[in-house]
Amino acid sequence: MNPRSATTHSPSKIKLRHRARTHRVTAAFTLIELLVVIAIIAILAAIMLPVLNAAKQRALLANCLNNKKQLQISAAMYVGDNNDFLPFNPDQSVTTAGTLPWIAGVMSWTSSSDNTNLNFLVNSSYSSFAGYTATQPKIYHCPSDMYLKPGVQTGIGWPYRVRSVAMDAAVGGGNLTQGAPGFKPASSLAGEFYPNGMFYAAKMSQLRNPGPAESWVFTDENPDSIDDGILYVSPDFATGAGVFTELPSCLHMNSDAISFADGHAEFHKWKDGRTCHQVDYQDTSGSSILIMLPTPNPDLAWLAQHTPNWP
Repeated sequence: MNPRSATTHSPSKIKLRHRARTHRVTAAFTLIELLVVIAIIAILAAIMLPVLNAAKQRALLANCLNNKKQLQISAAMYVGDNNDFLPFNPDQSVTTAGTLPWIAGVMSWTSSSDNTNLNFLVNSSYSSFAGYTATQPKIYHCPSDMYLKPGVQTGIGWPYRVRSVAMDAAVGGGNLTQGAPGFKPASSLAGEFYPNGMFYAAKMSQLRNPGPAESWVFTDENPDSIDDGILYVSPDFATGAGVFTELPSCLHMNSDAISFADGHAEFHKWKDGRTCHQVDYQDTSGSSILIMLPTPNPDLAWLAQHTPNWP
């Protein structure tokens, strides 16, 4: 054997290589360590996701509140330009004796073009309110209302129905001729307004009971309930005993943004679970949504107490 071919290793070299190998092995993560890291990430995600979702919901509610403020500012400008008259607000949002409604169109779960026709909101040929909203259709839409009926409205290019908002039926004029288009209340609802019939303020100065600061004007309506541009609430149900003819929206964590005739808008949290009807894509407008309440509902009481009534 050639002595030069013999491999010799000094003890110090063997130790260095052993240490290097040991260093390379201990630098890697073990399976247990990886599982611990994954578990920590999962726990953090579980903690953070509800917080992030709540923040998103608050942002959507703030957007919705701003929409109501903009609508109320538009209403104030309308009143100022029209000799104290409030925006015309007839039943079924129909043109009456040449007077245009504040908006036109009837929402439904059908494929009717009313659900997507922006002209009914921003074109002055259809809406008496259009000239006061700077042709901004999004202020009529709740950012949390993305409901489309499966098989009817999905898959045909609609991002959402164009309107979520409704106006208090007791605010703004209607047809004065009973039984004629635009007359308030609809014949099926006449029994809810007793004994003196339904009051509505055609002019701002008629908002006396309650006054402008307590009279609600604009709110979003439940997607199943919304149809024309008005939402009926009988002030005769001020104790909470009665019926919901049409339902307010609960899309912001059981809250809604509501504006008032004096110009302010606020969040309102609904307290009774019966108020928050789950959307099931069934048209429940008009008399079909009469929800009998065997016990008083504080949300119905609040809306009724903030609905204009006879002085």
